Amino acid sequence: MTFLAALTQGLYPFEIVLLFGGIVLLIILLAGLVAGLIRGKIPSLLVSLFIIAILMIAYPSVQSIKYKDLTVTLNDQLKQMLQNPTDPNVRNNVAELTNKVAARPTSVAATVATLASAQYALGKQQPAQENLNKALQLDPQQPTALELKSKIVSVGRLQQLTSTVQREPVNGAARQQLEEAAAEVDRMPLANPQALTSLAKAQQIMGNEEAAQQTEKKAMAIRSGAFKR
Repeated sequence: MTFLAALTQGLYPFEIVLLFGGIVLLIILLAGLVAGLIRGKIPSLLVSLFIIAILMIAYPSVQSIKYKDLTVTLNDQLKQMLQNPTDPNVRNNVAELTNKVAARPTSVAATVATLASAQYALGKQQPAQENLNKALQLDPQQPTALELKSKIVSVGRLQQLTSTVQREPVNGAARQQLEEAAAEVDRMPLANPQALTSLAKAQQIMGNEEAAQQTEKKAMAIRSGAFKR
């Protein structure tokens, strides 16, 4: 993350203008203060301008700090949701935080990747893919983005193999690959209801009815928000 990206994270364009405008104004005022001290006379207008410059810097700085706190909280809540994807309270918290983070611009790869992961976990496939692409453009080696990409690819492969086995039920090679793909996806922390439904379908085709029922139950509970322990 560059210093500029960290400084302006989560800021709207007008807030960035305010921030740098305030910094420039403050530098000019400091130069004016030094010149006034040398002359032995400090203009009274400088005090008012100093206050304005400080306010110009303070407002966007506070907004940026709040945004960074939001992203940290989102990351923590997302981890909780992946551990317990059927908890409606946690999902609601993640959904609310995701909307707040998405509402502000950012060019920090880690933040964009976290946002994409949250959107995918919530079942928002398209915005998740868009933000994943953005995160990888910003940093092709960003760990969270790579993890999400791997998950999406694995689920997509599972869906393709499921379709193949449905069309060719006697295709032994495809069935073996589907079994391996299902086992791989089952090991992943999933909160996306569409992905869980795909996994349940694959498990059912493989004859693992009990696992399929449990997975589908989880997907239905997420959609309804009515899961009970």
